Amino acid sequence: SAYLRWRYERGAKGRYCFASAWRGHDMVGLAVLASPQRPDDSRIAGLSIGSVVDLVLDPDCSAALPSLLRVARQWARAANYDALLLTASHHSLRGTLLRAGYIRLPGNIHVMLRDPGGKYGLSTNLDSWMVTRGDACGDQL
Repeated sequence: SAYLRWRYERGAKGRYCFASAWRGHDMVGLAVLASPQRPDDSRIAGLSIGSVVDLVLDPDCSAALPSLLRVARQWARAANYDALLLTASHHSLRGTLLRAGYIRLPGNIHVMLRDPGGKYGLSTNLDSWMVTRGDACGDQL
């Protein structure tokens, strides 16, 4: 929750949508979805691309990711996006993503985490993180 509050509480102004997955009364997954913000971006040649910019999952709930992917696809279709981008680095997600129709592409992932003075309580243990967006301004496509 510290990361999500730090990342989305300031300046989001409705640009993000949130999808959640539940097991009974327990939240087992959260996906943060972003609408296209830069239609003039030469990297995407005029395509309208929605993005899954953050993904938080209970690793013990195998139904969480498929549920979140279903909601993300519905959101992208309803908005008439040409594509839905999800950059995920953790090997445990690959099978589910491939079964859901996502295409694996090679690429570089760069991570930068700033928490000056431990103000937000973000973990510095890299084993507890999974990267879901890797390039600067990536959630502004």
